[in-house]
Amino acid sequence: MITQKKLKEALHYNPDTGVFTWLVNRGKGRIGLEAGSPHYTRKNGKNVPSGYMCVRVFNSTQLAHRLAYLYMTGAYPIEVDHKNRIRNDNRWSNLEASTRSDNSRNTKIRSDNTSGVKGVNRDKRRGTWRVRIHNKGREVHLGEFNTFEDAVKARELAEIKYGYK
Repeated sequence: MITQKKLKEALHYNPDTGVFTWLVNRGKGRIGLEAGSPHYTRKNGKNVPSGYMCVRVFNSTQLAHRLAYLYMTGAYPIEVDHKNRIRNDNRWSNLEASTRSDNSRNTKIRSDNTSGVKGVNRDKRRGTWRVRIHNKGREVHLGEFNTFEDAVKARELAEIKYGYK
């Protein structure tokens, strides 16, 4: 397990830029050089960029945003959320500890969403707008509405009630 002390002996983190630089010569890392590279993940049998940055330190590849959190707080978080949804933006002001549930709230609208609003979809058969939201791992149905505007308002109120905003 990497500790904050060990991390600070090997790397410097600039909270304003989100960039790590080496404090020691280690592997390909040289003192003063930027540490890290794009992170890749396997999808359909191929390596594809995940959008995150990672750093190989102490014989382990670590996600840079998790290292930044450890560097700044001394704690290794379960989840770290990028507030602006830009996965390689590791500035301290853009990172916050979260739960899996909280982190999933801060996602983009799905590509198959036709209403343009999360949790709002058209029931073509009935001609109404259905509204739902997730809370504590469960889907909460907020009702069906005759107008899109009423459906959006119901979703916005639920987001406030359940702590999305």
